[in-house]
Amino acid sequence: MTSVEVVIPVLNEEYSLPRCIARLVEYLESDACPDWDWRVTVADNGSTDRTPEVGRELSEADSRIAITRLEQRGRGRALKRSWMASTADVWPRLPRLRAPPRGRPPGS
Repeated sequence: MTSVEVVIPVLNEEYSLPRCIARLVEYLESDACPDWDWRVTVADNGSTDRTPEVGRELSEADSRIAITRLEQRGRGRALKRSWMASTADVWPRLPRLRAPPRGRPPGS
């Protein structure tokens, strides 16, 4: 079985993160990925909103989801740290999420 760790770099994504992770998990659990042993790592790179807490809540709800946190900003740093710690066979990454304007939930 192929192990896959999807790394998502995030910065101030408290509102969009739960929806993004839910859609990704739905895809990974679908018939599109039947032979994958997968994990999702949320790579926070210096968020100043509730993104780290939201990531922790998601990881507590599903052991296949993890969060790494760097105080320094930098997508590259967050990705490198996550990839260096991974034992997966494959490491795809998603581009940074697009958050609504700071402090506003989607649709507001």
